[in-house]
Amino acid sequence: MKVVGSSSKGNCYILASDTDCLILEAGVKLSDVKKALDYNLGRETYCLVSHRHGDHAKYLTDIVNAGILTAAPSDVWASKPSTAHHVISAQPEERMEMGPWKIFPLAMAHDVPCLAYVIDHPDMGRLLFATDSGSIPYRIPSLRHLMIECNYSHLALERAIEEGRTAASQRARLYDKHMSLDATKFFLRNNDLSGVSEIVLLHLSSNNSAADQFQREIEALSGLPSYIADKNLILEFN
Repeated sequence: MKVVGSSSKGNCYILASDTDCLILEAGVKLSDVKKALDYNLGRETYCLVSHRHGDHAKYLTDIVNAGILTAAPSDVWASKPSTAHHVISAQPEERMEMGPWKIFPLAMAHDVPCLAYVIDHPDMGRLLFATDSGSIPYRIPSLRHLMIECNYSHLALERAIEEGRTAASQRARLYDKHMSLDATKFFLRNNDLSGVSEIVLLHLSSNNSAADQFQREIEALSGLPSYIADKNLILEFN
């Protein structure tokens, strides 16, 4: 797993095996994706997009034009129409297969239609990829890897508003539409983590988070190695 970007400036992650790879989100330039793949373009490549906001889907057209089989919510294709035959309209709770990747989409609570993805691969096991939602209201069995949003904490947000770094008008939207540290903890408490190898925390706000604190608290709660999705982070999922 390699992080290409994980912020409001652009989100993209790569899951790669020796023979194939899955791009998660299209919020960074295709040239940056190719560089992250070390220009090894011989593998079968697929892409999943969670929703239509620019930091997740800005460069979707470039991905599609490169011939990459891409799945996204129908709302995304409504905003970025494509006549290509290699696009898939992902629907909540309708299973998909993209090469060896088996994918189960789940509806999330954001201000546009948004999907989380439960992803299985023979070399990796089962992964949850979930971002841009007020909560994750699911119990998911047999998880091996977690990539989940932990965008802000209420304390850091209120401090940023008081100091003028975040507009007070953002408070309500963040509470409802992005995962707080408390919401991430709630999900972890309500799921079986006995088979999980690690937790990767996604999409931390530059103003409203505290990366070191988040990492410590998630590790203390879960007893698992936890990582902040900083650009160029590489982890082995197996």
